[in-house]
Amino acid sequence: MPKYLTKEELKQILSYLDDRVDKAMVGTKKAEKYNAYLYRAIIWFLYTTGLRNAELRILRMQDLNLDEHVGAVLGKGNKYAAITFSETARQHLTAYLKIRSKIFPGIKFGYVFTSYTYKADARFSAS
Repeated sequence: MPKYLTKEELKQILSYLDDRVDKAMVGTKKAEKYNAYLYRAIIWFLYTTGLRNAELRILRMQDLNLDEHVGAVLGKGNKYAAITFSETARQHLTAYLKIRSKIFPGIKFGYVFTSYTYKADARFSAS
C-alpha cells in the first residue's frame, strides 16, 4: 500500500530544501550548491507533476517547454504522456538549470536532472 506524505510533512521537506539552498549561497563547495538546487527542483517537480521516479530520471531537456509549463514523458507501456507543472516548480527548475550551466559552462546536457558529474549525458541516479 503506498504511503503518502501529509501536508505538514511536505511543508517540512520543502522548508528544509529551501534552507539548504539558502545556506549553499554562502561559501559552499560547488557540489553542495549543485545538489541543493537539484534536490529542491526534483522534489517540486515530482510534487507538481505526479511523475514516477523512473520517469523523472529519463526526462530529457527536449521534452519540456518551460515557458508553457508543459512537457511529455515516456511512461508505462513505452507511451508518451503529457505533463504540466506549477510556476513554482518552473522557477526552481530554472534556478537549478542556471546553477548547472554556471558550474559546467559550455556543456549541453541531454537529461533534465543530472548528478554532479562532468558527463553531459549522465542522468540522475536513484541510488
